[in-house]
Amino acid sequence: MQLAHSRKKDKDALKRLVLLSGLVGLAIFLPFIISDGGRLSLVSDFNHQEIPFNIHSNWAIKNGAVRWDWYTDLGVNFIGAFSFYTLGSPFFWLYMLFPPYSFHYLIGWFYILKYMTIATTAFLWLKTHVENADYAVIGALLYAFSGFSHINMMFYHIHEVIAFFPLLLYALDRLVLDGKRGLFALVTALCALLNYFFFFGEVLFLVLYFLFVYRFESKRKFKESLLKVIGEGFLGVLASCILLLPSLLFIVNSPKADNFLSVQDLWIYSPKRYLAIIKAFLFPAESMVVQSGPFSSDYSSSSLYLPAVGISLAFASFTGKSKFRRLMIVLFLFAFIPFLSSAFTLFNSFYYARWFYMPLLILSAMSIKAIENEGTKRILRSVKIVFILTIVYTVLQVFLYFFDPSIISSVIPFVTTAFVSFAGLFMTYRILKRKREKQIRSFVLLTSAFSIISGIYGMILIRSYNPAETRDFSKGYLMETAKFDLVPEEEKNTQNYRTYSYDPFWNLSMLNRIPSINSYITTYSPSVTEFFETVGITRSAASLFPEDPDDILTFLSVRYRLDTEEYAGYKTLYRKSNGSKTIYVSENPNFIPLGYPVEYYVTKTELLNYPKKDRAKVLISAAVIPDDEEPAENLKPYNLQAFREPVNQLAQTKREQAVTDFTRDTNGFSGKITVDSAKTILFTVPWDKGWRAQIDGQEVPIKNSLGFMIIQVPEGSHTIRFQYRIPRGRLGIVFSVIGFMSIFLLFFRKSKVLRQIDDTKI
Repeated sequence: MQLAHSRKKDKDALKRLVLLSGLVGLAIFLPFIISDGGRLSLVSDFNHQEIPFNIHSNWAIKNGAVRWDWYTDLGVNFIGAFSFYTLGSPFFWLYMLFPPYSFHYLIGWFYILKYMTIATTAFLWLKTHVENADYAVIGALLYAFSGFSHINMMFYHIHEVIAFFPLLLYALDRLVLDGKRGLFALVTALCALLNYFFFFGEVLFLVLYFLFVYRFESKRKFKESLLKVIGEGFLGVLASCILLLPSLLFIVNSPKADNFLSVQDLWIYSPKRYLAIIKAFLFPAESMVVQSGPFSSDYSSSSLYLPAVGISLAFASFTGKSKFRRLMIVLFLFAFIPFLSSAFTLFNSFYYARWFYMPLLILSAMSIKAIENEGTKRILRSVKIVFILTIVYTVLQVFLYFFDPSIISSVIPFVTTAFVSFAGLFMTYRILKRKREKQIRSFVLLTSAFSIISGIYGMILIRSYNPAETRDFSKGYLMETAKFDLVPEEEKNTQNYRTYSYDPFWNLSMLNRIPSINSYITTYSPSVTEFFETVGITRSAASLFPEDPDDILTFLSVRYRLDTEEYAGYKTLYRKSNGSKTIYVSENPNFIPLGYPVEYYVTKTELLNYPKKDRAKVLISAAVIPDDEEPAENLKPYNLQAFREPVNQLAQTKREQAVTDFTRDTNGFSGKITVDSAKTILFTVPWDKGWRAQIDGQEVPIKNSLGFMIIQVPEGSHTIRFQYRIPRGRLGIVFSVIGFMSIFLLFFRKSKVLRQIDDTKI
């Protein structure tokens, strides 16, 4: 009877939490949804990446375009490009119920749903650590609307990771403490499918959690628990291989995979970074693009702030007997030592605090445990200490400002965040002075109010960074541009060209499905990195071309340009307005179709001897071979005479010799060519291990030429076919089937054992 009553109280508390988190989310997002006419627009990555990525993924899956993606960058493995952003998310698959172009209207509501999910999963784990479920409501609100959630508003894909992490701890606890089999394997699979980058960090966190939270009676018990965790973890990883395996094979060749922390940066951060980490504990989050200091902008996701209370309540548990005390001490060390912190991101050289959501959940648990169990005097003393620390930090930052004005890059946001921090601590202190029975409701109201205030404040800061962009995207101007007929009517069925555009039209190709050479995505095809570096294209997330990219555009088969002003040297076909800007569409006079013969070869060393601005011209005529490799017999050494040939004449010759009847689809591309002698044919399609080439049905080898593909074609008329398969895609499916079947057997075995126990009792 008492157990049933307790479960009813838990359910009632959960219902209140779901309603309350929904209302808080609504209060944060609804004003901006209304002001944007039903859409939601922020800035930068949110507008240029998150919205196009989801729309494109939705369209691609519904149209079966899930192998080679022609509309992302120069072409890319679809799973490799989008498993990081969309493909493993339950929220994305819910969005699949809607038309692709509805996403701009749905994203605000999905954000509210994500916050409700974060609160719900956090409650599920937190209520196992408190006696009164109402305290779990407070903790769930603290976690859901933490500074980490707010500062990552620009990155829509991060919030599902925040949402399902509590399930991972819940399942681990149930396995280790209760012996509940199968659940941990299932949740591990879910988290690995969600996002492989964050999953690596979660595995490390689970190791620390296992070592520093659990107390085992004996070494034997420790070993048994460890083996169970490893076994179920392995099954979970196996079950996720449908996405995880091809994704790992994709990123292992990525330049980011080699971007390791340097030896000189292993142990010490810059003074500003230490200030930023301390600020992450004490001050509310601002936004990545607009910060008050010590950096004017910071994309590291650095925030460990809990609404209103900060770390003041959790601090009391450090002097008590909290089971999480040892773990948090270790995590503090990780936060302040570069080598340890970067372990959560595979020792990446960039500073990322994108693992902070995990200690935030622990801090939430410590906070509510302190309210429930710690004496009032201890907690009040803790609040006072944190209040003093906040004063010291504020004074220190102001003091340093007089020596280095960049320490406070924006005064008004600095004063605002400091005021909110002090106000939260003051209100926390006042509530703790009340009788215990009145504290729960007061903390729920305080947390909700500060969540709304900090959430709206963060949204205002983000949208203030580039108001013109926010306004344009809120009116759907990119979508309007995507509806344009960008190519002449007679060329609509031609598929042998690309387009060129740039900000504000990055990722337009994902919406209008006309291949482009521009994109704003980090998961581009790894093989073309060498090409980008060689010809002077700066590539971090977006493709930043040199000021005079004409030869590069010719080499990459660009036929049409989109500009916001007329481009000299190109024939303007027409101009249109998208409601914000006039769009000029012009044609490249030196266009060369995809697939054409090259007569020369050049080694990489020889190519680098040319000025960077001239290298694309060399590539139009020459295949790039390794220094120690013999060239094909039909290739001559590239020489000065070849270099002197004008590009317009070169392009004319290549157009006459190029592949005809070129067609492309998600499985590859085809074309026909007639040559009077054996030729080397270059396709500026990124080389990938998944490609297979055939000439008249007979397989031929593919060579890598500076990240692109070349094949040898004999004399005569031929049909060429390139076929693409996701590398190890089928093996990943097999592993996933085995993994999920094994997890099912774990659940089935458990149910069978329980039935046998019940039969014995009868």
